[in-house]
Amino acid sequence: MNFTASSIVSAIFLMFSFSFEANALSPATEHLLRTKQYEKAMVRLEPLARHGDAEAQAYVGYLYEGGFGVSQSYSDAFSWYEKSAKSGDPHGQYATGRLYAHGYGVSRDVAKAIAFYNASADEGFIPAQTMLGICYEIGNGVEQNYETAVGWYKKAAGSGSAQAQNNLAGLIIHGQGITKDIVYAVSLFRKSAEQGYPNAQSNLARMYYYGDGVPQDYSKAAMWFQKAAEQNLAIAQYNIGTLYLKGLGVPQDILKAKEWIAKAASQGFPDAVKAMQTLGEGVKL
Repeated sequence: MNFTASSIVSAIFLMFSFSFEANALSPATEHLLRTKQYEKAMVRLEPLARHGDAEAQAYVGYLYEGGFGVSQSYSDAFSWYEKSAKSGDPHGQYATGRLYAHGYGVSRDVAKAIAFYNASADEGFIPAQTMLGICYEIGNGVEQNYETAVGWYKKAAGSGSAQAQNNLAGLIIHGQGITKDIVYAVSLFRKSAEQGYPNAQSNLARMYYYGDGVPQDYSKAAMWFQKAAEQNLAIAQYNIGTLYLKGLGVPQDILKAKEWIAKAASQGFPDAVKAMQTLGEGVKL
């Protein structure tokens, strides 16, 4: 049974989120959104959107994209996001970029996606800055450039983005676009992990397991793997299961080991599937 912790877990995915912080929404409408009273929120937002309020247009797009209080419709979401974007709202610009990037409600056009991400990021919108970091890191829609990725990640990480902190640390670990600095990377993983970001929690656990940039500490490794596993991160579920199996950082507990490894296997995590077969507990996927 092998422990899988040699790879840093990055976060490369579609970020579907919305900020209900400093904005022009009335307190009553903001409360409705925060408490998920979406139908009532739509009643307030749609008239504003139809009268050209860019921020309201972005929120109406969000409701259509998620099917919150309305029938889900990517085409309607795109229409509202685009209206908002053309008025210069950074939420709308970022969201329009996302839908272009994935071809949701509009023909896929990565070049247009990048243009909208840039417009939003230049306004200081953190998710757009993070997304540009991802695009430059993996070469999606732009020529791969680690230095540029680092620049965007630093902007977002400095504003508190847990995802950007985690991804920036991953580049630092490998010395990609920035000088390799394990201690600095650990500090970023910790900042992200303490915000509850599961990928960073798993990565910080890895650092403690191997003693990279921190004194080796199986107990702390187990603690952070546990936190990430409880958020359904498959690699963390497998790793905490393996620690229970071996009694490293936690009391040996074969039952708990099997439970965690089975959770990872049910998500199709290859090492976990093999482990369950070894343990005589084949998992149907």
